[in-house]
Amino acid sequence: MSEASQCPTCRTPMGKKLQPSLVVSSLLNELHVRCMNVGCYWTGRYDERHAHDARCSRNLRRCQDLKVQLEQACCILQAKDKEVSELKAIVEKLNGQNSKFEEKVKLQQLQLNAKQSMLDFKHQEADDLKSQLSQVMKQRNASHFGLHSLFPLLFLLLFLVHLWVFSDILPAVLGIRDCLLAPP
Repeated sequence: MSEASQCPTCRTPMGKKLQPSLVVSSLLNELHVRCMNVGCYWTGRYDERHAHDARCSRNLRRCQDLKVQLEQACCILQAKDKEVSELKAIVEKLNGQNSKFEEKVKLQQLQLNAKQSMLDFKHQEADDLKSQLSQVMKQRNASHFGLHSLFPLLFLLLFLVHLWVFSDILPAVLGIRDCLLAPP
């Protein structure tokens, strides 16, 4: 870095007020140079090259080619920008849907946990009822006189009570009392 601020020949410091030597500039301007553009065969003095570059057909063609390439690149860039915008919109929409689905999943998970707790409670309740039923069945089988032997007697007793209570009322309700009392 310090080399740029010193003269390469005598190593004296160079300041901002340093002016080029007119003799050296004049000698450099006398040099013959060629055009840097491919396909252009112009040769001339060094100080004429800027004027030639401004009107060189190869340089103008190259500028036009670069302009066309730049326009094509701009079109491609605009298409890519549009595509990026569309993709961002899709991503936003999908993120919104994803958030809704996550909320729905959380809600359904809570509902599932509640139903699972209820199901576990019902299973426990069913097991308790089975245990109680088993105990009742054991007690029933252990008794000497079971209810199943009383059912026919109870049925017969109920039938007789029914006949006795409804023997006067039933024909009157059905409207057949006169038929029963009428002589043949």
